[in-house]
Order: sequence, then C-alpha cells, then structure tokens
Amino acid sequence: MGAGVVWACLGAVTVAAGLLGGWAARAAASLVGVLVGAGWLSPYGALWLCLAVVAYPTIHWWYITSGDKKRVLSYDKEKQYSVLCINGSPRKCGSTAATLLAVKAYAESFVSKATSKPIFKVTIVHASELNLEHCLGCLSCITRGDCPLSKSQDRFYSDLYPLLRDCDALVMSSPVYSLHISGVMKSLIDRLAWRIHRPLLPGIPFVAVSTTAAVYADRVSNYLEEVGLHIGCHPCGTISRVVDAGYKKTELTNSEKKIVLNMLATALTPHSHRSPSFYEIFKFQMQKGASRFVAEDAKFWAQYQGKPFYFDCRLGIIGHLASHSMRLFFTAAFALLAFMNSNKKQTKH
Repeated sequence: MGAGVVWACLGAVTVAAGLLGGWAARAAASLVGVLVGAGWLSPYGALWLCLAVVAYPTIHWWYITSGDKKRVLSYDKEKQYSVLCINGSPRKCGSTAATLLAVKAYAESFVSKATSKPIFKVTIVHASELNLEHCLGCLSCITRGDCPLSKSQDRFYSDLYPLLRDCDALVMSSPVYSLHISGVMKSLIDRLAWRIHRPLLPGIPFVAVSTTAAVYADRVSNYLEEVGLHIGCHPCGTISRVVDAGYKKTELTNSEKKIVLNMLATALTPHSHRSPSFYEIFKFQMQKGASRFVAEDAKFWAQYQGKPFYFDCRLGIIGHLASHSMRLFFTAAFALLAFMNSNKKQTKH
C-alpha cells in the first residue's frame, strides 16, 4: 500500500471520527497526524490508531445505549415520581399556566404497567399564591444558614420548600415582563439565594419555560436555566413560546414533547448512568472553589472535596481530566484572590 493510499485512509478515518466522536475524536485524530508528520509514528501505526479513535466512540455509544435500555427496565416501578412545576406568572389562567398544564397532561400520560397508575405525579405551584416576602439582602441565609423571613406569614418554607426539596424533576416558568422574568418569580429566586451557594438539587432534571407576546422569551428561559444550573439541576432544555404564534394552549408541540420527555427519562435514570455536561462540571468545581470565602459554604462543600462531581456518574476519561483540571484551576484562582484580599485589608490597617 502506497503512502498516498495510507494518507487517504487516514483522512477518511478522521472524518468518520469527527462524525462519530465529536471534537474529542477530531482532536485525537489530528494529534495522530502531528505525530506522523514529526516522524514519531509510521503511517501504518497511525492508521491503526485512527481506527481505534473511530472504534472507541462506536463502542462507547453501544455501551451507553445498552445501559439506557437496562436503566429503563430497572427503575422503581412501584414509585410515583414527583414533578414540580412552578408558575412564575401572577395569572393562574394565562399562557404560562396553560403551558404547565400541557406539561402536566403529557407527563401524567405515562402509566406504569405494574401499578396501572401514572409514573409521574405533577404538582403545579402558583408563585403568586405563596404571599412571598421580598428578600431583605441581609445575607443571613448565606452566612448563618437561616432566614428571618422563615417566621413570616408567607408560604415559601411551609408550602414550596418541602416540594422543591423532594421533587424528582423541576420545571420553572415565567412570562416576559419588561424584558425579563416576572416580579413574583424574581422574589422566589431571591429567596433561594443560599441554595445557589449550597445547591439543593444535584442532578435533578430541569426544564425552563417562558412565554411572551413578542420578544425575549429565549432570554427569560436561558436565565431560568442558569438558575437551575446554580442550584445543582441538570438542564434538559427550554420551552419558549410566543403566545400568538398559533400554539394550542393545552397541547405541546413535538419539539416541546421531546424536551419534556428528556426530563422525564432523566428522572428515571440512576445517577450511575448519567453523563453531566462540561458546563455542569465547570459550575460544580467553580462553586466548590468559591466556598472557601463563607464558613457555611465550606461546611456544605466539604462532602464533595476530591470528587469530580456531585455523585458517581459516567464522566469518562476526558470528563475526569477536565474536572481535575478545573478543580486545580479554581483552587489556585480563589486561593490567590483570598491572598490579595488579605493584603488589601492589611494595607488599610
């Protein structure tokens, strides 16, 4: 076989690697090309390595899909999984509430053969009915772990927090009000500030929903998704609706059903079969690194020291390397920041 044929095979294998394995496979195939160009690897050896690059994602894909089949068969068929939907609109019969009703109808259409009952129980909570007090910005929840509003007459801790803490999947929604989320939804998120520092729902599947009569639905849903990430959730997609674009209020489109189905399937998936994104790993390591500045945060994050993620899951070699690298980076970065802050304080004195 001539060198030209070998290089043609290498090119074909590299393209296949890109299609099957994404950026990691392309990077590996490119590295092989560099090694051959430098004379450190023969073309024939490179061909075998590129074939291995293609084989790995193929085998990994087979392993994941076979694991998915096992996980669907192995979920607790006696359990009814809890899905919490929070309506951030002050209107209980508006477009946002109608979208949540559509999510509820779709989720509860899945029936367990073992119990003949819906696999998922969906609870819709209207934020406007919680009589939420506005956050005082006193930082008590962050620095001491308690909130002075917990003794007030609002129903955040009595009604919402237990449902939030125990849910198996979460949907947060808001209409677009003045270019952003509604006021009542912002009050609710502000009351969760300490759970952004100390994530409440590691790995809980999350969907963000927004509705608008014109624009900025994507901005709102993306913001809600970011909030979900900060409280530990696993993002499964966003639903952004323009209310006068022909949607039927009580039905989901096929693309919206896929997003909800992704959330429901994730709720049935054991942690050991999940694969968090690099951004989730990034958030995990960043929040853990920043915990050194608040004593209560440090106590919470102590349980995760040395761990690549909240729970044992399918990170793979690249995921473990990325998590370890991020941990080292944020440890060094926040240690440097703490040192600079201490020097500033000494200088002032």
